Amino acid sequence: MKERKTRKYLIILLSIVMILIGVGSYFYMKKMPKVTLTEKVDMPIPEKSGRGKEMEDLVPMYAEEYVDDPILKQAVTYFRRWEWTQLYRELDEIVTEDPDYLDAYRLQAEAYMINKDYEAALSQLDRILERDRTDVHALGVTTVLMHILENEEGEKERLLALEKVSGQAADAVRNVLEETDELLKQPYGSEPQTDMIPQAIAVFGQTPKENGKPSAGLLSRLECALELAERFPDAKIILSGGDVKTKFTEASVMKEWLLEQGVAEDRILLDERARDTYGNAIGILSICKEIKVHKVMVVGTILHLPRAVTTLTLYAKAEGYDMKIDSAGGGEHEASDEGERLYTYVNASRAAGIFSKQDYEKFQ
Repeated sequence: MKERKTRKYLIILLSIVMILIGVGSYFYMKKMPKVTLTEKVDMPIPEKSGRGKEMEDLVPMYAEEYVDDPILKQAVTYFRRWEWTQLYRELDEIVTEDPDYLDAYRLQAEAYMINKDYEAALSQLDRILERDRTDVHALGVTTVLMHILENEEGEKERLLALEKVSGQAADAVRNVLEETDELLKQPYGSEPQTDMIPQAIAVFGQTPKENGKPSAGLLSRLECALELAERFPDAKIILSGGDVKTKFTEASVMKEWLLEQGVAEDRILLDERARDTYGNAIGILSICKEIKVHKVMVVGTILHLPRAVTTLTLYAKAEGYDMKIDSAGGGEHEASDEGERLYTYVNASRAAGIFSKQDYEKFQ
C-alpha cells in the first residue's frame, strides 16, 4: 500500500515538473525576438557532377557528422563525390517523406551553399526554424546567408535571436562577418602589398587541362609564383590542389612546370588532397605547421586572392596558429567580382567554424 502511494506521488510530481517545463518553454519562446522566415523554394537545378568515387577522399571531407546516420549516409557519399543530381534528389526525397528530419535540411543547405544557391539554402534552414526557433545552427548560418543576400533587416533579426539562444555563437558569427568585410576591403594585385620577406610561397591550385598541362588560369598563377620564387630564393614553395576535375592533381601539375623552369625540387612541398579553397587552406596550414613557417605569400589569380587570403587567414586564426599573410596574383582581372565576393563569406564561415552543425556544438 505504501509503495503504491509513493509511486502515485512520484507520478504526480513528474507531471507537475513536465507542466512547469512546458510553461517555461512557452514563455521562453514568447520572449524570443521575431524572426521573419522565408517561403519554401523549389529544389535548385544541380550543378554538373564531379569525377565521382575518385573525389571521395579529398579534403575537406564533407558532412562528417552524418557519416554514420543510416538515413543520410548515402547522401554524404554523393556529396563527397560531387554527384549533385543524385544528392539533391536523395535529400529532397528524405524531407518529403519525413519533413521533421531536420538534419536532412542542414545537409541540403550545406550543399546549396557550396554551389552558391543561397536562397535555396536559406529556405531549407528556415524549415528547421519553423519547427524550432531556438536552433543555434540554423540561426547562425541563416545570419550569414542574410549577410550574403544583403538583407540587413533579416540579418539583424536573426542575430538578435541568436544572441538570445547563445551569446557566444552570436559573437562568433558577428566577428567572422566583420573580419571578412575588412579582408575583402584590402588591396589585392599582381605585386605584394607589404615589404614582408616570406618564409613560404603558397600557391592555390586551379584545374589543369585534360592532358595534365597548366590551363591559362593555372599558368598565370605559376608565372607569378616563379617570379616570387626568384625574388625570395630562401622561401619554400607550397603547391596545393588535388585531382578534382581531372586525373592529375593540381599540385603535381604545378610542380612539374616549376621544375621545368629550373626551380630546385627541394624547395617544393605538395598538398595533393585539397578539393577547394577551404581544402587548400587546410593543406597549406598543415605544411606550415610541419616546417614551422609563419610568414606566407599567397598566390592565386588576382580575382581569387580575396577568397584565398580570407580563407587562410580565418582558418589559421581558428586553429590558433600565428600567421602573417601577404599576397600577389596572376591574370588581368581585378579582385572585384561580385560572385567571388559573396562566395568568400561561405568559405570564411567554413574556415572559421560557423558553418556545419558540428561547428555549433561548441556553443551549446
